[in-house]
Amino acid sequence: MSKMQRSDRVDKQNAGVRPKASASCRTDRLFHQLQKQLAPSLCETRLEIDAQPAVVRADEVLVNCLLRNLIGNAKKAAHRDRTVRVKGVQKGNRYCVTVPDRGCGIPEEEIERITEPFYMVNKSRSRAGGGSGLGLAICQKIAELHHTQLKFQSQVGEGTTVCFYLEVEEDA
Repeated sequence: MSKMQRSDRVDKQNAGVRPKASASCRTDRLFHQLQKQLAPSLCETRLEIDAQPAVVRADEVLVNCLLRNLIGNAKKAAHRDRTVRVKGVQKGNRYCVTVPDRGCGIPEEEIERITEPFYMVNKSRSRAGGGSGLGLAICQKIAELHHTQLKFQSQVGEGTTVCFYLEVEEDA
């Protein structure tokens, strides 16, 4: 099966996934749940979350999935600094979540492709680590369902930062 056929299959499988209409999510609860869920799998890696509390328009289950994947990627890249840091800050009517890593970074010419299904920057390292190249494609789809995009900043040899924005509830 070609990459295009696999990509079409993934898109069709995700076609029925939609966030709950007008769902609200408390960021303090979301990040607390993440810490509880991820604690057993982090092993020698520490998870530090510095997040302002807010109420955002988001499906908590889907955003939790998105963050678990981003944190998992940061953990894999954390070979120098065994701490994964997540930051959440309200900026006006948007809530910015960032997940940086101190890994090897991604070459600039690869950035635009990393959310393609089955695409991997370093295929040998990713396959050896159990990666399939679907994680960031799923994350991007979840971001799109929340009317946002994943934004990547990366420097080879320094690491990568991923961020996305969620809408803050006006009446919160």
